[in-house]
Amino acid sequence: MSGGNNETQMGRRTLWNLQSNLPVNFVRNQNVQQHVEQVVRGVIPGGAPQPEYHPNPYLQHIYSRHASRQDGEASEPFHSLEAQLQEVISQSDLNDGHTHNQQQQGMVTLPHEHVHGHTHNQQQQAMVTLPQDWKAMFGSFAFIVILVLKLLSNHVLGILVFIGLTMVFHYSNTKVIEIVHITSLRDRNHSKKVFCSALWVVLFLAAQAFGIYYFLSDEQLHNILHYQLPASWIGDIFHLIWVTMVTDYIIRFAAICLKAVVAVTPQVCLLQKRKGKYYMMIEVLSQLYRATLPIVPWCYFLYVPTKTWFSAVLTLLYIIAKCINLYSTAAMVKKAVRVFFSNTKFGEKPSAVEIKSREENCPICQDDYQDPVMLPCKHIFCENCVSIWFDREKTCPMCRAEIQHEDPVWQDGSTSIHLQWY
Repeated sequence: MSGGNNETQMGRRTLWNLQSNLPVNFVRNQNVQQHVEQVVRGVIPGGAPQPEYHPNPYLQHIYSRHASRQDGEASEPFHSLEAQLQEVISQSDLNDGHTHNQQQQGMVTLPHEHVHGHTHNQQQQAMVTLPQDWKAMFGSFAFIVILVLKLLSNHVLGILVFIGLTMVFHYSNTKVIEIVHITSLRDRNHSKKVFCSALWVVLFLAAQAFGIYYFLSDEQLHNILHYQLPASWIGDIFHLIWVTMVTDYIIRFAAICLKAVVAVTPQVCLLQKRKGKYYMMIEVLSQLYRATLPIVPWCYFLYVPTKTWFSAVLTLLYIIAKCINLYSTAAMVKKAVRVFFSNTKFGEKPSAVEIKSREENCPICQDDYQDPVMLPCKHIFCENCVSIWFDREKTCPMCRAEIQHEDPVWQDGSTSIHLQWY
């Protein structure tokens, strides 16, 4: 009897080999195979469950009950086991079909639990919520674009003027830097061409300023230049930025014109080695003037009589911040004035023997020495050449030894691109 039972058990094991003996319509997917294998290995004595699956307590109870029976009772027909398998397969097919229908309908959550005992509904619902948020954001972005376009349409003239002034400034600033570089050379053939270029820059910028004040004469923007409000003062943020921006560009245009005049001034009137200091003084004084012009418009913008307490606090905060800004600008001007009136000497006059021991030509201009000067590093250059070099650098052109300790600022003829709107 015991041998028959063993044969029956071995036959059952062969019968429930899922890959070879179970009908195809019973095994529809991997989930069904897992459930069937768990049931079979949990019920049949001697069939240990696979290590990757957690044993089912109910099936373990059935396994213990069958194992404790007598040999005669162990041959109980296995139709109840087949019924359990059919129920598991039916339930799995029902769940899989329900899940497949939900996925086709666009639902991501799964109705069944995994073998490890928990579901991922919360994580999958978060994955569904994210696209909905993005759709809402894209929907609101369209309205934001419409609002921005509406605001821009109300200030088309101001935007076009700002773009035009920016392009004019960039062109003029680059042109003046080029003129300053050419005038530092000893080639006399470029003198007439440089003079025409400087004259063109001055006339071009003067025409720009005249055009702005003439075509916008009803606003009287020139009042800002002597610390008064324009005639058409509205008091909103757009008009504040418009007034301060136009005025700042006009002052920078004037500074560029002055630098162009200094660049083409003959050496009999102004030494070449002194021109860098004039560029610096023009720039720092214009920056100080530009920093003070927005004070009046900003105070009128911040102070509102109907909101006395709050507007007074804002105005006080602006004045404090502006004083800090003016203090740093004034310190820069003080330093520039000290440099302007100082007689900078980069070296000593070399002897004839020292000149002969060096190269016959100046390493910078590649021409004969004129007013040679020997730096502390023992390299010799023309005084004008090395002075122009130190308008941009602070080290020796040959050995890169540090000659002056302070960085040269605004001595190359350039103008600040910073827009002083506050």
